[in-house]
Amino acid sequence: MWNKPEPGEPPPARTRARFELAVDDIEAAWNEVSPRLPEAKGPPHNTRFGFVGFSVRDPDGTTIHVLKAPRS
Repeated sequence: MWNKPEPGEPPPARTRARFELAVDDIEAAWNEVSPRLPEAKGPPHNTRFGFVGFSVRDPDGTTIHVLKAPRS
């Protein structure tokens, strides 16, 4: 998904992709990711869109949002 920067983030030098990943167990995902990526934005919290999740950036600066999958 191509998107504008998050509020408070500087505009990118060029447009970047943004990814959203749905997981069944958000706490397990956080516990796996957070020790490896010290700049992770967490712990999991309620997002402005009504999901529970957290964000990380890959080494290229791409934002990856990890969200708890909605139950159907």
